[in-house]
Amino acid sequence: GSAIKGPYTFTLDSMTQEGSDVTFEITVEKEASSVSVSREATATSGNVGDEIEITVTISNEGGDSVSVLYSEDLPSEVDLKGTPEITKGTSTSSQKSTAADVYWKGVLYEDESVTIVYTIVIDEYPSSGSEITLDDITFTYEDDTGEYEDTVDSLTITLTDPLEISFTLNSDE
Repeated sequence: GSAIKGPYTFTLDSMTQEGSDVTFEITVEKEASSVSVSREATATSGNVGDEIEITVTISNEGGDSVSVLYSEDLPSEVDLKGTPEITKGTSTSSQKSTAADVYWKGVLYEDESVTIVYTIVIDEYPSSGSEITLDDITFTYEDDTGEYEDTVDSLTITLTDPLEISFTLNSDE
């Protein structure tokens, strides 16, 4: 049988008795942490020169503290406006690292989250197509059960043509 206590699962593997001595073999497993990340944009379409605010929220939904690394490099078609603002608890500060365009490394305790807010400016049209994809992200977290790498959904911004010109050829014939 098994019993669960907090993040631990206890499983009775065997029980033997020799005379008055009873021996138990028990396996103890600890549940890995649960960390989630979400990314939202104020717009998913725009034109060159438009600003879009992006919010990244990383939450520790597990019972233990975790060390988290979030690192994002932006595509060449967009520029970072200003410095990302990082809010953890009631404290907000500007990103200090230059390791990536958007970067946070720190510890999240049980049920704690961090929010990173940054603004991009659409600088140019992509060389092909009309979509800019933000997907160059490293997201890892580590607890006492190991280190985990997770994926973050890509964010696509569709550029709309600000001006369409049509020509009509008139003939006098």
